[in-house]
Amino acid sequence: MSREDRTTRHRILESAGKVFSERGYRDATIAEICRAADANIAAVNYHFGDKAALYDEVWRDAFQTAVTAFPADMTADASASAPDRLESLIRALLSRTLSPGAEGVFARLQVREMAEPTPALGAIVREALMPQRQILLDIVAELLGPKADAESIELCVYSVISQSLFVHMSEAFRRQLPEESILFGPSLETMVHHLTTFSLAGITACRRRLEDTHA
Repeated sequence: MSREDRTTRHRILESAGKVFSERGYRDATIAEICRAADANIAAVNYHFGDKAALYDEVWRDAFQTAVTAFPADMTADASASAPDRLESLIRALLSRTLSPGAEGVFARLQVREMAEPTPALGAIVREALMPQRQILLDIVAELLGPKADAESIELCVYSVISQSLFVHMSEAFRRQLPEESILFGPSLETMVHHLTTFSLAGITACRRRLEDTHA
């Protein structure tokens, strides 16, 4: 592939990520993507084949960009304590969610998939979301302790993930709040600290309940 072809392919991927994440897969058009990329429609056929194949390339590229920029262990390695690993993962999730650039495209596509699932959803869940979910499952299982059952672990995982997703899904609402509102523009670190503290308190309460039940 020539340098010009690689450049064109990159422009198409970049513009497609923006258009798909803003308009959704169904409403996005190849014509709009090509206009944004300053490329002709034949270039999409040449590099990707069709709209569905382009979308597959876009979400995979967007996911890799997100996890490379903000890996789950970005501030705590595998030897760190479970609370520190949880904080690191929450920081990564929020960083991906709040990034206005290419690092945030996958999070925006993920929200779109929740509202308007596409045929790619199964692959997205298997290849992108399940490995990330497993990291959180392992952390939560350690925090809940040996009395934890699968249902308790899953419920805590859902709670942590839901908080992170809500930060993105509520963005449009928060932009309508008056600037003096404390929810108008909390810093990333403020949100990381709050979600970590809140999640650890909830998980600790669940652990106490499990230990009391099995005492």
